[in-house]
Amino acid sequence: MTMVPYDFDFWALALKLALGFICLVLQINLSGKGMLAPNSAIDQLQNYVLGGIVGGMIYNSAITPIQFLIVLLLWTLIVLGAKFGSNHVRLVKHVIDGEPTEVLRDGRLDVAQLARLGSRPTTWRSSCATAAPPTWRRCVVPCLSRTAS
Repeated sequence: MTMVPYDFDFWALALKLALGFICLVLQINLSGKGMLAPNSAIDQLQNYVLGGIVGGMIYNSAITPIQFLIVLLLWTLIVLGAKFGSNHVRLVKHVIDGEPTEVLRDGRLDVAQLARLGSRPTTWRSSCATAAPPTWRRCVVPCLSRTAS
């Protein structure tokens, strides 16, 4: 007994997978990221939804490769529109990415700000390994974004 149905079209699956990969590469190149790692909230959302689209549609034989391509193109247009808006319209950037919160003031760690963000100074000591403990002046990351985890 075989595990694969007789009417399963492997060529359609391969085509959908290739289209998903091409769309991923196209989105990375058009958005100017250069890599898959997210730099902002919209990049993270883009990766999750694109993964869901590709993962949920490639094995569904009721969805043709043309329908799959249309969905990928629509998602690419939405992502590029949001990216353009966040780069050129301040309100859109504020809604999508939020505003950064300063956690260093006058070379000292602002413990109250870290507490409001749900972080503790001990977690920053490990990420700012080059920082001098009394002043934290050499810490590489001067602020936390509200969208950061």
